[in-house]
Amino acid sequence: MTGLPLSRRWNGNRDGETMDGWSRKASPLLANPNLEETLLNTGQREAIARTLTSTDTHQIIQGLSGVGKTTALGELKRQLEGTVIKIKGFSPTIEAAAELQKELGILTNTVEHLVLSEPSSVKNQLWIIDEAGMMSARQMLSVLQKAEAVEARILLVGDKGQNSSIEAGSPMRSLIEHGATTHSLRQIIRQQNSIQKQAVELIADGDGTKALSLLNNNGYVTEIESKKDRASAIAHQYLNLSQKNETEP
Repeated sequence: MTGLPLSRRWNGNRDGETMDGWSRKASPLLANPNLEETLLNTGQREAIARTLTSTDTHQIIQGLSGVGKTTALGELKRQLEGTVIKIKGFSPTIEAAAELQKELGILTNTVEHLVLSEPSSVKNQLWIIDEAGMMSARQMLSVLQKAEAVEARILLVGDKGQNSSIEAGSPMRSLIEHGATTHSLRQIIRQQNSIQKQAVELIADGDGTKALSLLNNNGYVTEIESKKDRASAIAHQYLNLSQKNETEP
């Protein structure tokens, strides 16, 4: 692997002014992936193909909730089975780490555990960090330094618009804005209603005003003037949603 130490190229500042790159070079994770027979959509397939064949040791898969990031990661893991790559998973919260372990069947832990511990020096590690948009600048800098020390590869996965840690900073967004190798997933697959899908796609493109207007024009926005009535309506909707989720298989 070649390149300047990451800690000298990005100091964790919110504005990212000192970052002029963030990844070393290495052999691709998989030079010739076979994704033709998978159930991935076109966007997922392209993102995973680029991730596997890139020579950048640190990459990002960016996308809103509902674009199938976890499904794409599952295929990435399947493609790497039988190779020398050793995958480990991390997430900012215990719940998200447990979900990642359940979905992918890989050993996972929290990002903070990684920050506070001494990582294994075993070669050919790939650290998949889910919900990376929630990481703080402090955590990101520490993880980059630890990865550099053991020559681990990093794959950040998440939404750059997600609320980051209260510790401050939006390091994932900063990395994307300053040229980090990023593979974007845009095709919303979770929302089945066409209007809702269009609205989510507008939000993904940063146009929340048009999204709200679209929803309003199609009867998805209800205005309640009274504060008391609004609170009552929200509680009613929440309880109905909770009951629906409990009865669904």
